[in-house]
Amino acid sequence: MAGLNQRSRQCSWCQIKEVFPVPEIRPARSSDAPALTQLTRELGYDASQAVISARLMTLLTSERYEILVAEGESGLLGWVVVERRIALEFGERAELTGLVVSSEARRSGVGRGLVTGAENWARRRGLATVFVRADVTREAPHPFYESLGYHREKTQHVYEHKLKRGDPGPGSPRRMPAQSRL
Repeated sequence: MAGLNQRSRQCSWCQIKEVFPVPEIRPARSSDAPALTQLTRELGYDASQAVISARLMTLLTSERYEILVAEGESGLLGWVVVERRIALEFGERAELTGLVVSSEARRSGVGRGLVTGAENWARRRGLATVFVRADVTREAPHPFYESLGYHREKTQHVYEHKLKRGDPGPGSPRRMPAQSRL
């Protein structure tokens, strides 16, 4: 596989020293859907390959997203999705919306390589900040992100409300004509 070499490193937060093949970090392709599906399941999301393929195609055709994969000799070892976000309250920045590394490749530098690739994508677009949300119940990501220079900004709760098709729900504002919203 092109782009592979051997590298030794000391991981400050996991205290492991090993020699490992450095995977190639590249943009995802539609043909990666089967491997992306398997990796997504390792993260704990049970989505079918058809669903992952459809989502992948949507993301691949949008300028707002980049999906990078780490490809080793045995296939895909991980993926990261980075999104260009803009909001009234914080302006424009990049968000890592998903990161997974296969259980066999964890603590080997694959995650670091994927995050570096996502940060480079953000830099090329003139973005000065990258942020990521990490579930408080998952212990491994916190020291990992801190070892990369990320700092905890805040702790928050996430609320979800499942919407029913065609039902605007109670308290929904009336839909304003498009011209009156401009």
